[in-house]
Amino acid sequence: MNVAEREPGLPLGRADGDEHPQLVATLTGAFRDDPLFAWLFPDRATRPHRSKEFLQAIVESTAGHGGLVMTSPDYECAYLAYPPGWHGESAEDSALDRPGLRDRADAVGTLTRLLGQHRRGLPPHLYCTYIGTRPEAQGQGRGRALMAGFAAWCDAEAVGFYAEATSPRSLALYERTGFPRLGDPITLPNGPRLQPVWRSPRNPEPSPHQ
Repeated sequence: MNVAEREPGLPLGRADGDEHPQLVATLTGAFRDDPLFAWLFPDRATRPHRSKEFLQAIVESTAGHGGLVMTSPDYECAYLAYPPGWHGESAEDSALDRPGLRDRADAVGTLTRLLGQHRRGLPPHLYCTYIGTRPEAQGQGRGRALMAGFAAWCDAEAVGFYAEATSPRSLALYERTGFPRLGDPITLPNGPRLQPVWRSPRNPEPSPHQ
């Protein structure tokens, strides 16, 4: 299942294992100043390395459990997602096995629990967990093209789209491209608020929280 290939301006394909380091680098760069990652790893000095280790664990878990690990040919844009009907474990749980991250187990566990609670009971949907563009490639329309690809695939498959915006910038992109807010923000203890977004397929079912 290749979601974004429906958008001619931004072809993406599944990344194989040899491509994972480039994909991890893309996501690490995309989230380097993100409020969620600042909360997960408050020490600025070690944050880049720990963010990379965290995302590497998530990429490996997502790929190993049949999720979508997608990248553009130039590795400037990437995303991770669970397809509709996914009932496996959260990819974040896999990060707890990394020796360099065990001291943040409480934070990761809290994140996993709160995200899981909010998704419970939603209609079938594509769940995009981490979406990012390298900083030097931002502002060139890649995000809009990616959102168009998601919309086209979800409409064709008659399923919803769900994600959590982790920053005001990402929330603005979602809303600008037709992915509105869903319910109240998810507030992390002494941390940022993550805003769920939901897009129903065209000719949609009622919004899940109405």
